[in-house]
Amino acid sequence: MTDCFDLLTSLGHGVGLVPASSLALMAVGFLAGVAAGLLGIGGGLMILAMMSGLQLMWPQMISGGLSFAQLTGFAALQSFTASVSATTVHAIGKRICYKTSLLLGGVALLGGYIGGRWSVLWNETALRLLMAAMLIILMVFYWVKTAKNTSSAVTTVDPSSPSDLKSVSLLSWTVCFAVAFVTGVAAGLLGIGGSVFLIPLMVGLLWVPLSHSSGSGSATAVLIAGASVVGKAQAGLIDWPHALLMAGAGLVGGAVGAQWMPHIPPKMMRILFLIMMISATLNALSGLF
Repeated sequence: MTDCFDLLTSLGHGVGLVPASSLALMAVGFLAGVAAGLLGIGGGLMILAMMSGLQLMWPQMISGGLSFAQLTGFAALQSFTASVSATTVHAIGKRICYKTSLLLGGVALLGGYIGGRWSVLWNETALRLLMAAMLIILMVFYWVKTAKNTSSAVTTVDPSSPSDLKSVSLLSWTVCFAVAFVTGVAAGLLGIGGSVFLIPLMVGLLWVPLSHSSGSGSATAVLIAGASVVGKAQAGLIDWPHALLMAGAGLVGGAVGAQWMPHIPPKMMRILFLIMMISATLNALSGLF
């Protein structure tokens, strides 16, 4: 009788551009989902890093190899499903600033679709350089802003109060909307949820407490990643049977990560966030040499 491993890996037979081991895909999806739930991101960055790592460690598992653009198709669908499960858990725990998420996510959604459609036109070098540049900028901005807000009374503000949004200046909103659109395009290109770039704005400019940043980021990622999936599907960059296998594992991982999030101190959250960013940056740059 065919065991579970053989049954799962048999799904890869006949499709030359995906890893042969379905278990490897599920493991990658689950771990990226946990990161998504913990940090309020879509998990696509983890997918890109881990899938690239699989290609380097086990090239025999890949028939013909996957281009970076094709990896972003896997990342986009996994980002969407992981964000859905994480957002559900955060919503139950009342850790989402809905108005902020909808405003930023709505602007970024259009950009996500455009980026998803355009990603097939970009070569691997351009995509990797874009990813590395955005991550480096993000790490500096996030560390400075969260360090300031963790010691500030701002984190005690109730984010559900309408008066909080009214207190945000017009200049801050203008900056946030502009960055949200550009982020949406970049997220669509890379197949990530995009909230990884918007969480620093939520914390630094829109006064969202760190305790609500992960939930709000997950909710925003649902919109951006969903638009990215549509764009990439139309561009033919998603291999649905295998991408769904990974995304299903990410759905479970996202819920697990979101359940763990309230029990992790803010300082540890910042450290985990930066570790993931550094890992993804090194992975993006390593593919250029």
